[in-house]
Amino acid sequence: LYNMTPAGITSWCGFTEEIVHVAKALALFDKPTPKVTGISAKEYPVQAARPVNSLLSTNLLFSRFGIQAPVWQEPVLDCLRAISKNQQAGNHTN
Repeated sequence: LYNMTPAGITSWCGFTEEIVHVAKALALFDKPTPKVTGISAKEYPVQAARPVNSLLSTNLLFSRFGIQAPVWQEPVLDCLRAISKNQQAGNHTN
């Protein structure tokens, strides 16, 4: 079984903070910039037990096939640039 994820490590909060940071830099907000507040897994109400560490290892994929994934921030930037381009072209989606 191979896991394919971008390189690097972050949390859901860190991921969201990066999205907000890049979206603000690209002027994607027409309202005040949202505030991101992190919470612990214990504070997130779910019935299933949350793992302490849910990182996926891509070491086997890299060692077997030599595939180098980009750091996780690059796809965030690519996605938000595409959204910005669509908005500038008048292709607004909700």
